[in-house]
Formats: sequence, structure tokens, C-alpha cells
Amino acid sequence: MERGPALARQRMELDVGRLVLLAPAFLLGALILLLLFVILWMSLRTGLPGDAGPITLQNYEQVFTDPFTLRVLLDTLAFTGVTMVVVVAFAVPMTLLMGRTDLPFRKVFEVLIGIKILIPSFLVAMGWVLLLSPRNGLINVWLMGLLGLDKAPFSIYSVAMMGYVQGLGFTPLAYFMLAAAFRSVDPALEEASRISGGSSLQTIFRVTLPTTLPAIVATFIYVAMVTFAVFEIPGVIGPPLRIYVFSTAIFRATNPERGLPEYGLAGAYGSIVLIIGLILSYFYLRTIGASHKYAVVTGKGYRPRLIELGKWKWLALAFMALYFIPALLFPFLILVWISLIPYLQVPSAASLATVSFARYLQVGDIVTLRPLLNSIFLIISAPTLVIALSAIISWLVVRSQMRGRRVLDTVAFLPHTIPHILFAVSLAYLALILREYLPLYGTIVIILIAQIVAYVSFGTRTMNSALIQLHPELEEAAKMAGASLPNTLWKITIPLVRHAVANGWVWLALLSFREVTMAVTLMTSEDNSVLTTQIWRTWSQGRLPEAAALGVVIFFVMTVFVAVARGIGRRITDG
Repeated sequence: MERGPALARQRMELDVGRLVLLAPAFLLGALILLLLFVILWMSLRTGLPGDAGPITLQNYEQVFTDPFTLRVLLDTLAFTGVTMVVVVAFAVPMTLLMGRTDLPFRKVFEVLIGIKILIPSFLVAMGWVLLLSPRNGLINVWLMGLLGLDKAPFSIYSVAMMGYVQGLGFTPLAYFMLAAAFRSVDPALEEASRISGGSSLQTIFRVTLPTTLPAIVATFIYVAMVTFAVFEIPGVIGPPLRIYVFSTAIFRATNPERGLPEYGLAGAYGSIVLIIGLILSYFYLRTIGASHKYAVVTGKGYRPRLIELGKWKWLALAFMALYFIPALLFPFLILVWISLIPYLQVPSAASLATVSFARYLQVGDIVTLRPLLNSIFLIISAPTLVIALSAIISWLVVRSQMRGRRVLDTVAFLPHTIPHILFAVSLAYLALILREYLPLYGTIVIILIAQIVAYVSFGTRTMNSALIQLHPELEEAAKMAGASLPNTLWKITIPLVRHAVANGWVWLALLSFREVTMAVTLMTSEDNSVLTTQIWRTWSQGRLPEAAALGVVIFFVMTVFVAVARGIGRRITDG
């Protein structure tokens, strides 16, 4: 007699549990779509938020008839092309050497790749400006004095150099995306090539590279996608010679040197970038979807075989040095040097006499308490909320039979294809419209919302992979025992995927700490400033030694933070 009411009660609890999960997932998905709609809405209006004119195509007319747009498009394509060439030139050989050969010092190089990721890209760009500025770059000054030149032999202010620096920055990303594919090539295929008389080099070109081709293509489509969206390096290197890509053109429209912000123009630029991003995303997903055709690892006695470099190891080490010296050593050392001297000067016996730690003692004057507290708030709250929301969305996508779950997964992936600056501009526009009802504009919360939207795509990819590998039988047992859906997710699912949660949280905290694009776009005052915007503002004011000192301090803080967080993460995952 009691069975019917018990079943009804269990069904009601299940429905309530699903509602608890559906509500935040639906709200986040709706916010992503709303921000995309706001981008299109901005492009059809003129004037300021809350005081815009009627719907018009004036912004598109201006964009498509202005020669500046063609220049931006060509510079963006050239910048993307150079970046991809540099990434291909370094990432593929590096992944091959690190994953498939007996390269000496592999562990050292892995640590250096991790350090390279730690350094925010805008700090690297600042280092290159200090090295190769035609006016006072240290390498140029040194060469002009050494060779008696009247003109600087190099200039950082070009699309080619901008792409070169960006390519160096994206090489670690491509390396990590390719590493698993290169390490998973079935050695039986390579052994068959050698038995047939093929040399190691012929085996690489005839077997290894063709079998990893889908991963290579997918990686470089992804690199093209994120290059179209990147802001930091073009934002530092481009403006002095008025070199603009779409992201910096959007920033220029909303942060003009004179006059009022042109949100409509930014929306029109954004619509172009949005279309390009969606096209690249389509090809990326298609490439990933077709990758199963190239599967070569079956699990039968699989053991990857390392290729012996022999006499070629010195050439391999020289190649690795060719990457790490300009990518990591030069920019970091120049930041340290500039932070120790009162003004730009080439290292010499005379300049060593001027070395001082005074700039480091002034860091406390540059960084007030508010930006520090804001950064700590974002480092803790952003990754925590992203992981929580991602876990909910991923469970609904992977575990549930809910209608529309694939649509939800696609919406959660969309931020991957859209420049972060577009989300920031869209969110600022929306907040200005709603400022009388919802006072978000000019607060740290608006930056938090922007980071959640921007990073949920990474969070859901991480949690999707973890849940796919987890058998649902324990969740089903908890449900049979009467546990509610939220309790099952919290007490059963999350602990079982704690390794992915811990690693994802650390990486998201790092992304949050080093993020500058959205923070600079949404910053209105000291109240919502963070540490990275303090560096950006100090650099923009021409206070180079102070900016360099603050950058070095932040780099070491990030290093300590990641080391501590990974230690805690290991303790969590081992426990």
C-alpha cells in the first residue's frame, strides 16, 4: 500500500533534483546566448547604451566602406598566418622530439614549457618591445653602437614580429594538444616501416606524421581560432604604429583616445569575428569527429618505442634552444634587467653601478589593497563557480537523457570561438542598459561574470572527458538507495572525478589570475581593478621599470601559487 506514495515521493525528489541542476545550467546558457544577441543588437544601433538610436545598418555600412576595415582584415589574416607558421615550425618537431625520441633533458624542457605557460603573454610582449623597439630597444641600441649604424636594424612594430611573438606563445598550447597523439602511435606500424627498409626519418614522414594528421589539423584550426580572438600581444605591440587586428580594433572603438565609445562599430566588427569564429569552430569539430578513422592504438601490448637520435641529439638540443631562448629567456631577463635600473640602458660595467631594488620596494605604492583583494576574489571564486557549473552541464550532457542536451553542450562550447573582448564589451553594454535596476557596471562582479562565461567551455570539455570515463553504476546505486540527484553529484560523482576537478581548478585559477583582456575592457576605476590591469596601466603611462618590477613579482607569485595548488591537488586526488 505504501509503495505507490513512496514511488511518487522518489519521482518528485528526482524532478526537484533535476530542476536544481537545470536552473543554473539554463541560466548560464541563456546568458551566453543573450551576450551573443547583444553583440548583434549593438551592431544595429548607434549612440550610447540606454540612449541608442533606431535600428540601422549604418555601422555595417561604415565597416564595409571604410578602408580601415580592409587593413584590419588583412593584418588579422597576416597575423594569424605568421602565428600558425611559427607554431607549426616549433610545435610539431618539439612534440616529436619530446614524445618519440631519446632527447636529453626532456624533464627540464617539460618544466620550461610549464614556466612559459605561467608568464602572461602581455608581459612577454612588453619584454620584446624593450628588446626590439626601434627607438630604444636594448638589442637595437647595442647593435647600433657595435656596428656604427644610424638606424635600428630591427623593429618589433610589424605584423610579422607580432605573429612571431604570438606563435612562440601558442607553441606550448599546441604541444600539449599534440603530445597525446604522438605518444599514442602504434609502434608496430613504425616497426613495419623499418623492416621494409625505411630510415627513422622516412618512418616519421611516412607513418608517424600521417597517422597523427587529424590531431595536427585540429590543433592548428584551434590555434587559428584563438589567434583571431587574441588581444594581449597585438594590444601591446600594434598600437604604436597603428597596427590593428579585430580584437584591438574593437577595443579602440570602445576606448577611443578622443570622443565617445562607438559600441555600434564594435558590434559590427564583433559580428564579423563571430562569423569567422563559428566557421573555424565548425571545421574544428568536424576534424575531431572524423579522427576515429585514424585510430591506431588498440590496447594490445601497447608500448611506445623511442627513436634513438644518436649523433643528431646536438642538432635536436640546438633546435630546442632556438625556441626557449627567444620565447622564455630573453623576455624574462629583459624584464628583470629593466626592473633593476632607473632608465633604459644596455648592460655594461657602468650600468651595473646603477642597479637597485628600489622599484621592487615601490611595488606596494603601485599596487593598492583593492586590486590585490579583487585578484584574490577572482582567483578563488571564478574557478570554483566555473567547475561547479561545468560539472552540472557535463552531467546533463553525458549522463541524462534530457532533450536538448546536445544544444546545451554546443552553447557551452561557443565561448571557445568568440574573443573574450567581445564578451566583455557585450557585458558592459548590457550592464549600462540595466544599471538603474542591476548595479553591476564598474564592479568586480561584472569581471567575475565575464570570466565564468569565457571559461565555461574549458570547464565543460574537462568535465565531459572525466564523466565519459566514469562508469555510472555507482550513481545508479546511490539513486536506488534514495539519494537525491544533487547529493549524488556532490557525494559520489565529484569525488570520483576529483583529479580532473583539481587540475581544472588550478588551470582556471591561473587563467583568471593572468587574464587582462576582459579586466582592462571592464575596468572603470580602482574599485574593480586587478593586478594585471595595474601592470597594463603602469606600462601605458610609460613607467617601464615599475611595470617590469610588478611583472616579475607577479610571475614569481604565480609560480608559487601553481606549485602550492598542485601540491594541494595531489593531496586531494591521492586522498
